[in-house]
Amino acid sequence: TCARVLAYYLQSLGIGTYILSGDNYPRRIPMYNDAERISIFRHAGVRGLIDADLYSSERGKELKEMWIRDIDADPSSCQQYPWLATYQKAGRAALAGYLGTENEQDFKELEQVLSQFKNGASSIWLKRMGRTDTELWYDNVDFTAINVIILEWTHGNSDGFFGVDVPIFLNSTPKETALYRRLRARDGQTDSPFVTMVLEIEQAKLDAQAHKAAFILTKDGRLVSFAQYKEILAEELRSE
Repeated sequence: TCARVLAYYLQSLGIGTYILSGDNYPRRIPMYNDAERISIFRHAGVRGLIDADLYSSERGKELKEMWIRDIDADPSSCQQYPWLATYQKAGRAALAGYLGTENEQDFKELEQVLSQFKNGASSIWLKRMGRTDTELWYDNVDFTAINVIILEWTHGNSDGFFGVDVPIFLNSTPKETALYRRLRARDGQTDSPFVTMVLEIEQAKLDAQAHKAAFILTKDGRLVSFAQYKEILAEELRSE
């Protein structure tokens, strides 16, 4: 990864470096977080139908069938069920209020780690989280020879997170992220309409936060300005 390459060069210059993964700091393990995301989307979607006076018992049954088939987040399903557009809009808005926020990620605990490091702590207890509810522990890591922490994390430039001194934005499209997840076997259904929606929402948030980055790095390794990044983004949207 880019973090490992950067750490290698810093180490070669005699600068002690530690790569800290933010993936250990969500509030729920992946399985439970995926369930929470889906629950938020579907509940808000149904409420959206009710508020728009579009819900009925029959549509509730149709929705259940879509849930079983995992197609309720698929925009193409709106062709057969026009009312589903209202459901998806409401669900997407609620999901955007959860993804990458303090409700999903434990910003405070990670901020405390960075604060301890900046205050000269010789060792810090770091959280480790696996993919099951029994894989949770802490390691006491020695920081006496560490001068730089590289926080490798999707949400390091989030508006609700503080403590990063030099934010670096690595640009990738939702399709590229989905491919990377498949290669890592990170999710069981990376091609599902719902996961696609999640990646689109996350990408929109990253794009909105990109102006705060000290450096923006493209997927082919070029450093670009924010203005150049916006041009690249526009070109990617036109090519889709």
